[in-house]
Amino acid sequence: MSFRSLLAPLRAFARPAAASCTCTPLLASTLPSLRTLPSLRFASTQVEQSLPSQVELPESVQVGTRPPRRKGPPPKPAPNSKWTLPRGVELEGTVIRSGKMAKTCTVSVERKVTDHKTLKVFTRHSKFLVHDPNTELVDGDVVLIRSCRKVSARKNFEFVSLIKGSDARQSVLTSESADVAELAQEKAEKLAAELEQKPAAKKESVETEAKSA
Repeated sequence: MSFRSLLAPLRAFARPAAASCTCTPLLASTLPSLRTLPSLRFASTQVEQSLPSQVELPESVQVGTRPPRRKGPPPKPAPNSKWTLPRGVELEGTVIRSGKMAKTCTVSVERKVTDHKTLKVFTRHSKFLVHDPNTELVDGDVVLIRSCRKVSARKNFEFVSLIKGSDARQSVLTSESADVAELAQEKAEKLAAELEQKPAAKKESVETEAKSA
């Protein structure tokens, strides 16, 4: 058996019959052969070499530049729209801080919040800066406040009326009333003593005049 006879089955497997080919003539003609691949690669390299290395852009377009950095602290986030109340809304709260800033005190307002999943009611507290023009509020006072125009950057509530005074305020009032009562009693005693002294002085003056006469 010769070497060609051994390669005959391999050649038959490598070259299928023309009847078994299902490719259409148009599709078969459009497929690139192995001979055309090197020419395609050469053409692509030529196109790449013909392109300019640097593309000139107009002056208005700047590549690789960053916007200028903002100087100063970052902007503050917008306030919660849930508590930006309109003007004229009145709330009842308790003074929790006073005397720290001029004509300003901090009032805590209690509110009820319902959880829709568990159907439970929770107590929440919101703090507001209130304008106190006379600086008359003390810690623990129950007051009525009202939303108004913006007095400062964070203060848009004003003091309306005092509902209930704190224990400290009541002790101050009692001490002041006691002092006032003592002063009034002292003044009354002084007036009474002066009135008693005046008739005696008149009698002495009359007696001296009679003796001299």
